[in-house]
Amino acid sequence: MNKSLSSAWGSVRGMLPTIYSASPQSGVSFIVFDSTSFMATALGLGAIAAVLNVYFRDVQHLIGVILSAWFYLTPIIYPMEAKQAKENGAQVKPGAPAEMIDAGPIPHEYRQYFKINPFFSIIEMFHRPIYDGKFPTQSEFIAATVVAFGSLSVGLIFFGYFDQKLIFHL
Repeated sequence: MNKSLSSAWGSVRGMLPTIYSASPQSGVSFIVFDSTSFMATALGLGAIAAVLNVYFRDVQHLIGVILSAWFYLTPIIYPMEAKQAKENGAQVKPGAPAEMIDAGPIPHEYRQYFKINPFFSIIEMFHRPIYDGKFPTQSEFIAATVVAFGSLSVGLIFFGYFDQKLIFHL
């Protein structure tokens, strides 16, 4: 089992330069951990939603509304911070000169509210390797790990508590 896992990981690392035009040593290889964090978070939240859906049937309709709102409140399709040149406002590439200003679509006074979102750290762990080719920061890594394993733990404990009672409410 261990050999097959290591050969699968080797295959993924070998394909990354082709897919992302980056070296295997860059932050892009970190996406495997990002995906694991995302799946753990989704599994934990899904377990809680499953139990709530059994007891309260209207939850299935609310989940779609909540996820749509959550999607727009999480900087997924737009960057939290975008760097632009001071002179003409044109987009510049990473590693550009220091004459840069932070011109993201979200004003500075509201960014703290977006960072409270539990999915912010997980999404930033995807953004940083893909857009910048760098590893996530230590605080993003720790926050994403805590969110992932925290939601997985809470979700599985919550589901385990109601596991034997669910059959009577279906």
